[in-house]
Amino acid sequence: MKKPPSKIPPLNTLPGARKAKLAQFIEPQLATLVKEPPSGGQWLHELKFDGYRMLCRLDDGRVQFWSRNARDWTEKFPRIVEAIKLLPARSAFIDGEIVIVDAQGRSSFQKLQRSMGKSATSSFIYAVFDLIYLDGFDLRHTPLKLRKNLLENLCRASGQRLLRYSEHFEGNGDAFFRHACEYGIEGILSKLAD
Repeated sequence: MKKPPSKIPPLNTLPGARKAKLAQFIEPQLATLVKEPPSGGQWLHELKFDGYRMLCRLDDGRVQFWSRNARDWTEKFPRIVEAIKLLPARSAFIDGEIVIVDAQGRSSFQKLQRSMGKSATSSFIYAVFDLIYLDGFDLRHTPLKLRKNLLENLCRASGQRLLRYSEHFEGNGDAFFRHACEYGIEGILSKLAD
């Protein structure tokens, strides 16, 4: 049985963490399109990936990838399945996006679509941005900022290059959005930190 890395606090000490069984599927929250990003310190802003939204369920070495409408896509990502198995966790539910990045480091939906039907799956990356459940605890009522911190620690501890933690920016959404546009990113996602 794998032990969590030392940077992960006891889960029963996290605000909002609730002891619970691992669900078979957790419906993801979906984004709402707005005209301008919110501002203020209560918001976290992330880059929007151009890929396939996937929820990943880990249960004692068994990994499943679910689309947002509950279709099982596990067999399409065998290398990422193996990378997930190396996380220092017994059970987890992770939210993220399967992407392929171009030479500039941006996600490319066109490259992703071309690769989906091929057997060469080495270029898939799982860009992860939320940790919904971990080792017996439902974290959906834990502040997002804390969940992201846990997720970042899990990714670092695994040492897997196929798992990429999605960094965030706090505060001024307008400035972050302008930088994303300058870099040619599709957009940003803004989420309440709590």
